[in-house]
Amino acid sequence: MTQKRSQDEFELMVKDMSNGDYEVLGNYVDALTKIYMKCNVCGYKFQMRPSRFLEGGRCKMCKKLTRLGLFDFVVSRKPLIRILVVDDDSKILSFCKNILVNAEYSVTTCLHGEQAIKLYEKNPFDLILLNLFMPDIDGIQMLVRLNNKFQNFNAITMSSTNSYPAEFKLLFNSTKMVGATDVLEKPFTEAQLLAKVKEIFAKKKSKKKQ
Repeated sequence: MTQKRSQDEFELMVKDMSNGDYEVLGNYVDALTKIYMKCNVCGYKFQMRPSRFLEGGRCKMCKKLTRLGLFDFVVSRKPLIRILVVDDDSKILSFCKNILVNAEYSVTTCLHGEQAIKLYEKNPFDLILLNLFMPDIDGIQMLVRLNNKFQNFNAITMSSTNSYPAEFKLLFNSTKMVGATDVLEKPFTEAQLLAKVKEIFAKKKSKKKQ
């Protein structure tokens, strides 16, 4: 019997059961369909039936590296940059996730601000991309709450400014005053998204060298 779940439900289940060690790369259909997953420990991408994962399936590459005595060497040489994307539009989440995963980032998506805060508090991310306006709490509230708790907090605020009065653009840019590292206007292209993300990590790297 197949176990029907929504995409979001299955992705959350994977994160909870693996403590964030695995990311879902493919669209989940049911428990018998093979999907692509990514191991956030060794970086290996693999296929596994959701039902097999629920039965305790684990990454074969991690096991192989451990058996060969190479696990610590590989993991220490390939630290994964973790990014949290928060938006109430599932299409934006999928768009961002596909681009960033293909660029070898570890990506977690979230539809709700409160849930995103809990995820961040449990295990802080290297970067958070968040929509300015969302149903439960808005991006400014999220920035204030997280920036008050965490040092070296990196965030990109996303929003469309074309459909709002000119004054809104000032509000959008002012999010930098409450914790945002940069802003990204919607709609944006793959190149624009990657450029913003890479710029933030390049600046972060240069600060460490100073």
